[in-house]
Amino acid sequence: MNIQLFLHCLCLIVTTNLVAFHNDSVNNENKIPKRDQQAVENFLYRIIFEDEFGYTLFGNKPLTFHGYSTSHNKYQLDLRDSFYYQLISLVNFSNKKSFQEALTTSKYFNLGSDNDFVFIFEYDLSDHTYYIVFVNKKAFKETVESNLASFQKKFGNLSPEMILKKFELERYAFFKELYKDELLLGIVLGYGSHNTELFVRRNHLLNLFNTISNHSNEISHPNSSFASLEAELENLDKIFASYDDNYTPPLDVVMPVSFGRDKKDEKTIQLTSHYNEVRDKLTQIHALPNHGMELILSKLNLK
Repeated sequence: MNIQLFLHCLCLIVTTNLVAFHNDSVNNENKIPKRDQQAVENFLYRIIFEDEFGYTLFGNKPLTFHGYSTSHNKYQLDLRDSFYYQLISLVNFSNKKSFQEALTTSKYFNLGSDNDFVFIFEYDLSDHTYYIVFVNKKAFKETVESNLASFQKKFGNLSPEMILKKFELERYAFFKELYKDELLLGIVLGYGSHNTELFVRRNHLLNLFNTISNHSNEISHPNSSFASLEAELENLDKIFASYDDNYTPPLDVVMPVSFGRDKKDEKTIQLTSHYNEVRDKLTQIHALPNHGMELILSKLNLK
């Protein structure tokens, strides 16, 4: 092979590698193809500003989820996803387009262990429901640490790190275990252990009175602060009677975190203050060009 031919081949090899490197760089910088960009942005707008997912993304809310039933209408919204405090219509899956946008978005989430978040989009055949689950790993781990005894009662003698890792590995199966446990579910949804315990107690009393009316022999005693179960239940009803969330769309562009709370509890006051601060931050992001999508996509490791 003469020197000219050798140099020509070498030049071709170098050029090809440079083009490949350039294409890889472009693909890394643009993780979402242009054809799907609008669908992803539409979906993210709804779940972040018209739902509570933004508090998990930009705040310390450990987990946010919603379930959408397909049992009657393929794109019908199922309101049971709002846990047990309040039924609120949030993400609108009432049409095929918005449902397809959710499916499209689910393809692009980086689910690697190096990411700060876990995103799950799963269809549960047992109840004909699509579940969207979004987890802030740092906030989730800290919440487990603060309520370790409750989590170990459910999952065994595991450390907070191991419980988080279990969640990352088992994903939807782990979420379903949380979903079945009212106490743990309320805690990881960021409602505070005190408020969740009060609600679980209220739920127990409501079920108790119902079983008593059906001639059950179950016996329960009121909390020491109350003379009767009826008085205790009345007090709990007052605590969960109002939410004071001050949400008036379209004037308010960001959905608040909505849950029943003991407004006299110090930790609940701090929790409410945090969510108000995050709501202010989300309002500022909403005011940015394209509603801050560049920032949101970067935070999600999608840029």
